[in-house]
Amino acid sequence: MKSWPGFFGIAIIGAVNMGFPAPALSAAGIEEAKRDYQASCEVCHGSRAKGDGPLKEELKAHVPDLTVLAKHNNGTFPFDRVVQAIDGRQQIRAHGPRDMPVWGNSFRLRDAGPTPASRIQGLAEYLERLQE
Repeated sequence: MKSWPGFFGIAIIGAVNMGFPAPALSAAGIEEAKRDYQASCEVCHGSRAKGDGPLKEELKAHVPDLTVLAKHNNGTFPFDRVVQAIDGRQQIRAHGPRDMPVWGNSFRLRDAGPTPASRIQGLAEYLERLQE
């Protein structure tokens, strides 16, 4: 029999893959997602996700403004694409090769939250809240 966290992770991945909305995070979950953003994304994307992090000038690839993802997608936040960019299913050259994505592996290896999928979902939800 599957444990609850394992089942929960499969349910979230299934919901994301099928286009169903994932369950909304609690305030504590959003704070954890914010900390994940600060630890993993802020150095390139900046504290306000505008693409102006301290390493921006050191990178060869353009660092996108993550606050306009919905604006550039007809007003709809591309939740599934964001999750896929984080977990490695959508290749982002600066994030590393698809078979070993930098941040997808990082979230899979960390021991916090019920599942890596929920951590990635939380980070995507945090970014959704930053949209202009």
